Amino acid sequence: MHQEIKAKFQNNDKKLLGTGADFGIIKINTHIGELEFAGAKMNLVEVADGELNIIKSDRLQIGEMFDYEHNYKTEIIDLKKRETSSFYLFSDGVTDLVGGPNNKKLSLRELKRLVVENQHLSMQEQRAFFENFMDVWSGSQKPLDDALLIGFKWNS
Repeated sequence: MHQEIKAKFQNNDKKLLGTGADFGIIKINTHIGELEFAGAKMNLVEVADGELNIIKSDRLQIGEMFDYEHNYKTEIIDLKKRETSSFYLFSDGVTDLVGGPNNKKLSLRELKRLVVENQHLSMQEQRAFFENFMDVWSGSQKPLDDALLIGFKWNS
């Protein structure tokens, strides 16, 4: 993805390109029980048995710093070793939501706490919970950025 953006925009002075984009992509091979993850400033969060694990992404966004050569690493996760896990990707727009009782940003710490506390719910129930929570948290405040939270459960 980074190489495609670089090829399209690097030498074109007539097109304005803003900052790069946070990005995460997951591929699941159910035949061999593997999850493949690559991220650009977007970590993959796993919750299993009430424990939270962060699979780190690369620190550079896609479409950022064209003159600096970089390749994005891929993490392979063996799903056969997991009975049940929940996985989440989210944009920084979620943790940057302003509101709550003190009119502050939600924060990564608070989001992680909420994910762990609610991971026992079905994904449909989690969706309803997080939609409601984010609406109540932000109240009349407009989001500073896009707010994307996506999750799925793996059951072996």
